[in-house]
Amino acid sequence: MSMHGFAMVDAGLRRIYANLHSFKIVSSEPVWLGMHVALAGAGNVAKALWGSGGKKSAKRLVLRESLGVKEDSPLQDTDLRNHIEHFDERLERWWESAERNHFVDGFIGAKDQMQGASGQDLFRMYDPEIATAYFWDEAFPLADVQKEVSRLQVRALTESRKRDVTF
Repeated sequence: MSMHGFAMVDAGLRRIYANLHSFKIVSSEPVWLGMHVALAGAGNVAKALWGSGGKKSAKRLVLRESLGVKEDSPLQDTDLRNHIEHFDERLERWWESAERNHFVDGFIGAKDQMQGASGQDLFRMYDPEIATAYFWDEAFPLADVQKEVSRLQVRALTESRKRDVTF
């Protein structure tokens, strides 16, 4: 397993936090760029653990067991990554079903601050107070992903030393 995925998650989350704590926030795009990097890294780790779309789940069970990955690992849920990666498809789906011709995208703040938009009218949202991202009313707790990645990174290094593997 490459450590690159772990590094991407770390770099992306650092970028999010740095931009959120900057006094010069003019746009939410730097936060979302960090989010995209973090989610791509988490997706790469998920592919290593389960295969693309879970197609190699049985084959990679030994790897998951050696790393102590549980079946309910937050890394297994790649829906947010898929929403952002395939934004064009989500936009088409919204266009075909939208009751109103407006949507909210890239909002940073508490979800209850958004009024007048809901469901599929809410694209990318991030609540930094609870470290949770939203897409179409689906909640994705990033703190859980961060904890799992940090734990797995340490465990992967320990396991690699047992097997004399270098990254």
